[in-house]
Amino acid sequence: MTWITPDFKIGQLSDVSSLSLVLRTDPYGYDFIVAESNDGMLAIILNPEGEFNSFPVGDVDDYGGLIIDDIGIEVDLDLDPDRNLGPCPLGAVERKRDGVFLRCKPSQGRGGFGYSVRLITGLPECPNGTGAAFTKWSIVKGARSEKKVLYTIDVSSSDQLKVKRDLK
Repeated sequence: MTWITPDFKIGQLSDVSSLSLVLRTDPYGYDFIVAESNDGMLAIILNPEGEFNSFPVGDVDDYGGLIIDDIGIEVDLDLDPDRNLGPCPLGAVERKRDGVFLRCKPSQGRGGFGYSVRLITGLPECPNGTGAAFTKWSIVKGARSEKKVLYTIDVSSSDQLKVKRDLK
């Protein structure tokens, strides 16, 4: 069970205005993390079959579900040094420059093998281009004793993506 607060609402992707988790309310939909990008709000599919594909929220109007606004990102500090030497896998969270980013597939027509979408801004700048990649991370609501883990992602293994909704 989880608690219901004013931050939980039912709506469409177009109703999202901040870093949010959108959970499908039907068995055939997708779960999304929605973040603001240079091109407006961007939805990133979290389900394994969605492979972290992203698309502008303005491009669709038929996706929606339970919207949980103002989420946080929590990372597993057990770093894999090899992951920080090369490209991050899709679904990894990166701490670089002045923020936290999610590695995802570009929307159709953008080409390439992946890019980073900014989830959190305004953090202290990483010195000299340094950063870190995290292949195990969670979407959380609240902090400290009020924290609730809503979703966990594990992309540490290249042969199996692990995604789990933790709403109990």
